[in-house]
Amino acid sequence: MGSKTDVNEFSVSIFFKVSKAAILAGETFRFWILDFGFWIFEFVLSKFFSDLNLRENESFIDVCAAPGSKTTFINSKRHTGNTKLFVAGDFYEHRIRSLRENCIRLDAQNIEFVRYDAEKSMPFADASFDVILLDAPCSGTGTIRHNPEIRYFLKPSDFIELSEKQLNILKNASKLLVKGGRLIYSTCSLEREENESVVENFLRGATNFRKVLPNVSERFLTAENFARTFPGRDSTDGFFIAVFEKV
Repeated sequence: MGSKTDVNEFSVSIFFKVSKAAILAGETFRFWILDFGFWIFEFVLSKFFSDLNLRENESFIDVCAAPGSKTTFINSKRHTGNTKLFVAGDFYEHRIRSLRENCIRLDAQNIEFVRYDAEKSMPFADASFDVILLDAPCSGTGTIRHNPEIRYFLKPSDFIELSEKQLNILKNASKLLVKGGRLIYSTCSLEREENESVVENFLRGATNFRKVLPNVSERFLTAENFARTFPGRDSTDGFFIAVFEKV
């Protein structure tokens, strides 16, 4: 699939819905299909997920967690003795149910499953978590090569509505972060309205947050210090990642 990476690079296993396919192009991976419809990708990546590697005794929440791909991966890399709060949440009951089932199948341990509407409020005290992942609901235009029907259903007004939802969730999630903690915002959208514009609007009103350079291969970094993949350039789906620190 691409050039072989150095043996000292970080090897990880990630679980994704078939619709999301691979994250990064040009890297060696192998996959299997499980009975519940997930692909399991084993990538050899150069510390791509180090921003989500929990340090000892760090608490964590996956804000929009279903169906559980990210949750199970991060949980599997947690320190054995870490007993701090580890939460996976979502909005719909059926998504919470599938999230729980998939975590059980993959033997993910000590996870609290919570249902909430993250766009309105979240049932946690301020400064409850050291690390927050917000893989926000989005248009999915980065996956259009696997989901070509997207082009027939999206309207210009959808991007406005989605960006407003994303900003509201990001604002609510940011309240839960401790000082010095890190918040990762990601989408599988190619649209600036759902990515850079959301981040710019968030930072405009969140003076106690600063943008941090994602710890990824330099080829994926943008001039604005975000991480992006592009289908045409990278032969993979399009993803966006921003990392913040609370100061």
